[in-house]
Amino acid sequence: MQDHSTAVTDTQSASRLVWLDSVWFDLVVAVIVGLLYSLIVLGPHPLNPRNVDWLPFDTAYHYVGWELFRQDPHLHWPLTHTDRIGYPEGASVAVLDLNPLLAVVLKPLSPLLPEPCQYVGLEIVLACALQFFFALRTFRFILGPNLLGIALSSIFFLLSPPLNLRLMGHDSLSNQWLLLAALLVFLRAQRECPTAIRQFVISAVLLALVSVGVNPYIAVQVLLLLIATVASLLWRRRLTPWRATSIMALLGGVSFMMAYSLGLVATGDRKSVV
Repeated sequence: MQDHSTAVTDTQSASRLVWLDSVWFDLVVAVIVGLLYSLIVLGPHPLNPRNVDWLPFDTAYHYVGWELFRQDPHLHWPLTHTDRIGYPEGASVAVLDLNPLLAVVLKPLSPLLPEPCQYVGLEIVLACALQFFFALRTFRFILGPNLLGIALSSIFFLLSPPLNLRLMGHDSLSNQWLLLAALLVFLRAQRECPTAIRQFVISAVLLALVSVGVNPYIAVQVLLLLIATVASLLWRRRLTPWRATSIMALLGGVSFMMAYSLGLVATGDRKSVV
């Protein structure tokens, strides 16, 4: 009976440890930490989507571009094009340095959103939460069961001056979690695992698409880290030259298509779809 109780206790302890090491646990913790940190740094006012009085200069014209874009009833190509700016030819709001991916995702929800509506506060909370989340996942991979080291290292990245500087008026550039995600992709690709290469390709393509959609300046740095990952795998002979070239061509191709569809590539081809 005692041996059975001990076995049950060990099983329950192991289950708790697995749960504490799960992605979902880290995500919940990161959302809580990101929200609390945003409240400490910026206060509660930015989290009210109807409150636009707090917006600093650069963020204010990002917001103006978003409002003009969301109020355009037509569907254009590229997706962020609108004739509400640069009339009569129109222009892409992506060049206003807002977050074009978030703008495109939120525009179909405009009838449900209040007026006025700014998403800068939401973006800052997401940026802080994802910064902490990918720091947690990266240092879990590096440090193993060292919970204190994982926590302190992750807090360091949340407190980093480059991130906090961008929170004050350059909201799209606060998405530095993309760089941590690229670093995590690099580290996980180095595993001696049969599925590591396939997982790397899928993760790299998704990360390239999201980073281009969020901010092209950060996207360049993310792509450089992903190319460095391909080069490291080629150096270790885990990729053939042909396959490495194919992966880099794939990353370049999907990045260009994403940039073109969001209006980040300057062309004279503008048209209304609906």
